[in-house]
Amino acid sequence: MTPARRRTLTIAGPLAIVIIGVAAWLYTTEWVDVRENAGYTKEAMTNPFLAANLFLERMDVQVESRLGLKLLDDLPPASDTLLVASSWRALSERRVAALVEWVEQGGHLIMPGTTTWNALRGTSGDPLLDYLEVQVHDSAELTDELAPRENQHDPREELIEMAKASIDAKPMCGPVEALVQLQLAEDDDAVVAVFSSDLSLLDTGGWASRAASSQYGTQLLQFEIGDGLITVITTLTHWRNRIVDCHDHAHLLRLLMGASEKLWWLYDTELPALPVLIWRNAALFVLGVLALIVLIAWREGFRFGPRVTRVAERRRQLMEHIDGIAQFFWQHRSSDKLLDALREEVMSMHHVRADQRSNDLASSLATLTGVAEEEVRWALGVRTERNDANFSRAVGILQRMRKAL
Repeated sequence: MTPARRRTLTIAGPLAIVIIGVAAWLYTTEWVDVRENAGYTKEAMTNPFLAANLFLERMDVQVESRLGLKLLDDLPPASDTLLVASSWRALSERRVAALVEWVEQGGHLIMPGTTTWNALRGTSGDPLLDYLEVQVHDSAELTDELAPRENQHDPREELIEMAKASIDAKPMCGPVEALVQLQLAEDDDAVVAVFSSDLSLLDTGGWASRAASSQYGTQLLQFEIGDGLITVITTLTHWRNRIVDCHDHAHLLRLLMGASEKLWWLYDTELPALPVLIWRNAALFVLGVLALIVLIAWREGFRFGPRVTRVAERRRQLMEHIDGIAQFFWQHRSSDKLLDALREEVMSMHHVRADQRSNDLASSLATLTGVAEEEVRWALGVRTERNDANFSRAVGILQRMRKAL
């Protein structure tokens, strides 16, 4: 066998084994389709009630969602249903009057009752709730009144037990104690839904045509006005994308539509203030930032101390500055710079050339000044290095020479 043929078999043999193994694995492997949750789409994140809208469209109900309250200035036909997923605090008297007239002509308005009653002001701040004489209270305020008396059967107990055993009783669907079973019409089936556990409605006018209650109080009221209907409900959360498939939430929305063939859905018309949103979603972060600010303020105050009144300093004399400079040179072992200045002054007075040798300079200075040549030579070359005695002696000799010149 030639070397070339041997090399070809060495490469082709393992490759053939790999191909046969992959083919056998693909043939014997059972392929299974797996569905994975990819999260909300961009449209679902924009519209929190998209799933409910799609459900109604499958039930041959036209749905149109709008952002804001501009539709209230040009109301749809009275045969449609209008659902507003927000508060009505900013509603003007003109819009309230137009809505009531639209309902009297046969329209159906579904509105949330979430603004609590203010006993001091005598109003809830919601003009439509005040018109319907409906008060919204915290459920805790009415718990004692709504609790069943001793030895009294609570009809919701069976409903709660059924919900606990049901597959729909998931944690995200809400507490089973907040379940409500209601029948909107005599020929309709009873539906089960979770309503608010924090709020309760109170029909002070007593002219509601239908009501539905849970353990936490009345959760739904319906008022017949003219040929139309107004439905007040404590929450619209059960129609959000996350839990619209729980219990009979979607079916309840379809029953509320009645014979109406189109739903106008207005949502996110009112947002809390930015500080409220930050505190609600990042309370620990806000507390941490506040604590950090307090610590920084304390640290800065401790570092700089109390405030001190600035006192104007007196102006110094020239000799004080000269003395300060001399002290600085002396403390930094540079006292020879002071002697160098005095030596240069003596030599400039003697008019000596820069290239003249020191021996000739010392002899000439000794002759002119009357100072011993040895002292002159020592004063011109000594290095004091913070030696008090040598420094004082050198200064004295140089001063005698300068005075003599």
